[in-house]
Amino acid sequence: MEGVPGLPGTYVLVLVVENGQRVRVGRLGEFRVPPGWLAYVGSARGPGGLAARLARHLRHPKTLVWHIDFLRAVAQPVDVWWATGTDRRECLWAAALAQMPGASRLIPRFGASDCRCPTHLFHFPGPPDREEFARRVGEGVMANFPESKMRDFLHTLEEAIANGDDLRAEEAARSVGPLGDAALPALTEWQASPDRDRRWWAVRALAAVGTPRAVAALIAALEDPDPDVRACAVVGLASLRPSEAVEPLVSHLSDPSAYVARLAADALARIGTPAVPALIVALGDENVAARAGAARALCAIRPQEAIPALCAALDDPSALVTYYAEEALEQMGVGMVFFSPD
Repeated sequence: MEGVPGLPGTYVLVLVVENGQRVRVGRLGEFRVPPGWLAYVGSARGPGGLAARLARHLRHPKTLVWHIDFLRAVAQPVDVWWATGTDRRECLWAAALAQMPGASRLIPRFGASDCRCPTHLFHFPGPPDREEFARRVGEGVMANFPESKMRDFLHTLEEAIANGDDLRAEEAARSVGPLGDAALPALTEWQASPDRDRRWWAVRALAAVGTPRAVAALIAALEDPDPDVRACAVVGLASLRPSEAVEPLVSHLSDPSAYVARLAADALARIGTPAVPALIVALGDENVAARAGAARALCAIRPQEAIPALCAALDDPSALVTYYAEEALEQMGVGMVFFSPD
């Protein structure tokens, strides 16, 4: 993890839970995790030290080993506080967190299997104060997480936009992906900017993030007044292929921009089977562009259930619709007649 040393140390992982949810935490059992902010105290003494341990927490590991691995299913990391050293300080840090304003203990024995602490996980109604925590533990506590990375990202992107350096801007947009939902506040702020370039690059970065909340923001970007921003949103959704984007993309088969409409058809083709029912309905749309886009997407998917609708589309008054309908039916082998030689 950039900025965090590969040395032994102690850390606090700060997370956000948006909606109260129940989660099973290994042998501890099932618990309700209320919405708000969580602070988890841990230590890193193995190979790679703090950098390796925190990188694992950020990846949302598929192999569930530690209690915090289970919690990552419902909580999104937003900050990390850390200090290097070989001393065992988790219990001291946990006691300091417990005494902070608004703190309440959450999930008995969480992260505390090898000590006598009630828990190493605490809930706060608002963001816990790092400076207050540092005063209580009586030592310097470093912070290194999305806030600093987002500042670097935004600064790099500002410079790249000002200099017309698309390659550097693209690298910056890709770099924000690992931050996950923690990047969304800054990106949604850029989405609301009157500056078209800011909105475009915010949408590009959302595609790099790729979380369900980022997908929702990409779908919202389909309504941007600028066709290039809408096109960027469509391309991002095409790369992620979320089924919840089907209906919004179908509505943009008749986008005022022919370029966006064509990209929407391509995106639906990439989504594939989940898009088929909506595309069949779109074949009967009163808008010719929507019908043509639907036929084009179905031509790429070639679903058997679309054959009746494609056959009906052969009588469409639009030559473009009939062309794609014929192409799709031909590729599926419909209507072909074979004669045996005498």
